[in-house]
Formats: sequence, C-alpha cells, structure tokens
Amino acid sequence: METRFRRAVRIVCADKSGRVLLMRWRDPHDGSMLWEPPGGGVDPGEDYLSTARRELTEETGLDPDAISPVYVVVERDVTWKGVRFTGPEAFFLARYDTDEPAVSADGLLDYETATLDDRRWVHPADFESLDRLEPPELADVVADLMARNAPDLDAESFITGRYGPRATAPALLGAGEWSRAYAFTLDGDDVIAKVGAHGDDFAKDAAVAALARGVVDVPEVVERGMTGERHFVVARRARGTYLDELDGDGMREVLPSLLAVTRAVRGLSVPGSGFGTWGPDGDAPHGSWAEALAAILGPEHPRVAGWRAALASSPTGGGPFEEAAESLREMAGACPDVRQLVHSDLLYRNVLVKGGRISAVLDWGNSLYGDGLYDLAWLMYWWPFYPSWAGIDIGAEVRAHLRRTGEYGVDTELRLRCCLVHIGLDAQAYNAFTGRLGELAFNAERTLGFARGLAGEPVVEGGGEGGAVPWEAG
Repeated sequence: METRFRRAVRIVCADKSGRVLLMRWRDPHDGSMLWEPPGGGVDPGEDYLSTARRELTEETGLDPDAISPVYVVVERDVTWKGVRFTGPEAFFLARYDTDEPAVSADGLLDYETATLDDRRWVHPADFESLDRLEPPELADVVADLMARNAPDLDAESFITGRYGPRATAPALLGAGEWSRAYAFTLDGDDVIAKVGAHGDDFAKDAAVAALARGVVDVPEVVERGMTGERHFVVARRARGTYLDELDGDGMREVLPSLLAVTRAVRGLSVPGSGFGTWGPDGDAPHGSWAEALAAILGPEHPRVAGWRAALASSPTGGGPFEEAAESLREMAGACPDVRQLVHSDLLYRNVLVKGGRISAVLDWGNSLYGDGLYDLAWLMYWWPFYPSWAGIDIGAEVRAHLRRTGEYGVDTELRLRCCLVHIGLDAQAYNAFTGRLGELAFNAERTLGFARGLAGEPVVEGGGEGGAVPWEAG
C-alpha cells in the first residue's frame, strides 16, 4: 500500500451544549465509512491556523473567527482511497453560542460532495456509538482542547495591568501541561508571556538564554517574576516552523543544523555543581551521572505522583519496567561522569526551524547536567514516532556526527544505550501517570529492546495516543 506523509488540521466545532460537529465520509475505494471533524491538508505557504480557517469555511460555512489558536497535535495514521496517510494533524477548537448552528455545504468541492454521507452534532459521551471514529481517541482530544482553552482571566488581566499602553492585548497562543503562553507586542517588539505554577522552569529559560547567547539561539528573557501564586516569564518571540511538522525532505535539510546545535549545547561551559535536573541556583542534586540516571528508580517526581501504582495496575504492568530498570542499574555504573548541558526535551514543539536551520531552542525546564549524548539518544528514541522521517537512519546519522566531531569513543555505544533506556523508563512513568496505555505498551517494549541490546528502529503504527509526549513543558 502506498504511504503518504500529510500535514493536516481538524476543527472541533462545539455548540452551546457541548456537542461536536462530525462528518461521515464514504471511501470511494471500498465503500467504508468514517466519522471525523471537519478539516483537511495544509497547502503550500499555509500555517496550521490559516489552514483551519480555510477548511472550516469550505466544509461547514461556520464562522472561522471562532477558532482558537491553541491546538493539540495528533499523529494520524489513516487509510483513505487505498492510500495510507500519516503525519501530524493540528486539532483546533471553535466554540459557538447556539445549539447546532446551521452548516452549509456550499464550499465543498465536487468530489467532497460525492463522498460526504452525513453530518451530525454528537456529544463526546456518545462517540462510542459511532462506527469508525477517527481518530479513535477523539473524546480525549476534545477534553484536552477544552481544558487548554479554558479562560484564564487572571493571567490576561495581569499582562494588561502590568504593561498598560506599552502592550497590545494578549492573545492565548498555547497551553501545555504546566503553563499557558500569550502573544503580544511590548514596546513594539513581539514577545511571549508564559504563566504557570513552576517558576523554576522559567528561571532555567533565563539562565540558558544568558549562557548560550551568541552560540545557540535561545529566546532572550525580558522579565520574569510572580503574579499572585503563579510565576511568569516574558521573552522575545522566536519565529519558525516546529521541527515536528517537517516532512522527510525538510528534516533531511535541517538535520545538519540540528546536530550542530546539539554539539554547541554540549560545548557550553556548565556552571554550578552536580548531575541531573538542575535548579535556579545552578546546582543539581546528584553526585554522579550514574546516580542521576538511577533517580528514575527512586522517589516519584511530584509532577507525576502516583505513576508507579498506575503502572502496576495497567495491562502492561510493572514487569517490563523493572527488567529495563535492572539493566540500567548494571550499565550506569560504567558510564563516565561527563557533565554537560542537556536539553532533554528536544522535539515536541520545542525546536523552531527557519530557512533550513534551527532558529530557536525553547523550554529548558527539563534540562539536565550530564552526558550530552542524551539529546542525541532522545532523537534516536523518538524518531519512529515520525513516520515521514523513516527514510533517515538517525542512528547512523548520530554516529557519523560523533565521528566527525571526534566524540565517538570506545564507550559511546554504552553511553547512548544508558540514555536510551532512561528515556524509555521516563516515558513509561509519564504514560502511566496520564493513562495513555497504548503509548505505555509501545514504550515498554521499545525500552526492553534497548535494555537487552536488541532494539532496532521500528516505525510506530498510528503514532500513539493523541501524539502525547513525556514531560511536555508547554
């Protein structure tokens, strides 16, 4: 079967009573039916939001101004007309203040009119009654979008009150697990304000921006502080396309720049002391890299409290985790105490690309002190979640890069393997905490492969549940 990569959007249209507009399409190839929200592919020169506005107008006639810019990315894998389509789809929310607003078919193309079988406003509680809903986890996506788009009047009024006429009205730009982002203009400059509960993340953004100035493109922090019980940071706005949204050709073009950025980060002069996740004071809590790696086996991180019980009660269970953990214990002691800056959250909308090069590296809240090969292992571990990049052997590219820079040595494979197993264990903890059981099963198997020294580079079928990712700082 032919496989095509396609970037696309979907619009979750919610009426006054919380019903969602779904469209049922008949596949002309085999006559099968599927339900999904309105949407379509991204045309050349479009971004996600402009595509969403165009598609909503064409397919429904509903007001595109109702679309919020906050979106959730879902890695899709769906067959249509005998072709397998894979790639990221951005799901937007559009709210309407009437029940079941009138929908028009005037903007549909002829082939769309021929294959559209039905349209219906359906409450998420009734999604299970539908045959072949795409994506199957749509109810979770809708709930996530609703939560991320909930109004935060305190944050918005804080920005307006703090800067007065120096600033334009803030617009909600994004919402992640730990914070919300607002875009506005301050003294004529485009900036981003983030408001959240974890001030340490913002302090680390400021510290790395200062440390990396002139070496790695990290947005300059203008101001940070407290508003009520929450923390805020204001930084210059970086522009570009998210690395995750590139197709295979785009990734191939930017990969040399991406690898060069990881090299530049490894070359930064690291302040403070210790290994592992560092704090605003510049210090990390562990006495060695092996101890930092083993921390995943110790007390639960407060942000994911309860993951062990959730893992034990899941269909996957705790057995695969414990086997991989024992392997990490045995290997970690042989890993050298390399102490470098590690981002530890590359991908997942934390890297921007412009003009074939990396234009910014964002969100350093999860950064570590330790072996800089961790960021390369991160790419290797998560690469299969991007089927459009399957034509690039990332393991071979990483090793060739390390040989070119003179960093490949007798212990390189051991160091990479330790990092890969740790990344997989961390992912399982997060998957268990969030209840993403499909991803949990995949990560358990993948981690065991690395722990046993057997893992290849399989391509993920379906991209997991909702495209969710571990430790997304938002």
